[in-house]
Amino acid sequence: MNQPSRPSLRKALESAGDGSQVVAYLTLGDPPGRFLEVAHEVLDAGALTLELGFPHPSPREGRTLLDSHRRALDAGVDTERALHLLGEISRSHVEVPLVAVVQWSAVEEDQQQCEFLEGLSQAGAAAVLPIDVPLGKLSRFAERVHSRGMETVLSCFPDTPARLRRIALQYCSGCIYVPRGRGTGSQEVVEIEAFCSLLASETELPMVVGFGVERAEDVAEICATKAVAAAVGSALVKRIAEGEDAGAFVSSLITNSF
Repeated sequence: MNQPSRPSLRKALESAGDGSQVVAYLTLGDPPGRFLEVAHEVLDAGALTLELGFPHPSPREGRTLLDSHRRALDAGVDTERALHLLGEISRSHVEVPLVAVVQWSAVEEDQQQCEFLEGLSQAGAAAVLPIDVPLGKLSRFAERVHSRGMETVLSCFPDTPARLRRIALQYCSGCIYVPRGRGTGSQEVVEIEAFCSLLASETELPMVVGFGVERAEDVAEICATKAVAAAVGSALVKRIAEGEDAGAFVSSLITNSF
């Protein structure tokens, strides 16, 4: 089956302008009934791209995103429906390199993984971010992603040992995601300027920094490092759940942080 053409996440991030830039996370199907409308609002407000989480009953996420997954699942958003939603966004925003975020436990079996990646490719995803992928499985996973014309996004925490960091950098092709926390469930935001400088000496891949991004000042601080963009997730999802304007919130992060 022919692969659809898709933009490159790496190239899009590398060509992003100076100043504050935002990548936004949404769970596919949340908010129920308004998801596509909200996704379009966020992109129209200036987000570089979307990280789109596939709903999972036990995601390795904090409480806000866990609730988001549950709302989507309760609304009947299974993998097939989530792929359809991703495809709708891809067709409406052909220049945007969409990032699919998947929990490893949902794709750890070989056949399941291949079917999922094929579905992502056909839906128009540009990159895949696997949550909690075992390093021993990374080579095969990256090969399968790349063979379908997509890029990998892998995480490097500030306390990731150098040996493990080198493995992640070896198989990453889209961008490095740098969480400012110390692991799933941590509430502590750590300084990442020095770590981003270290990564910049080890790889030419662009970096996106997330975790605890709630204000324009957070975005400005992140974009003053070697990172090209800040990822906003829980703060955006929480405001959407409370009925606030998603586009206005994203716009405020960008326009007020120069």
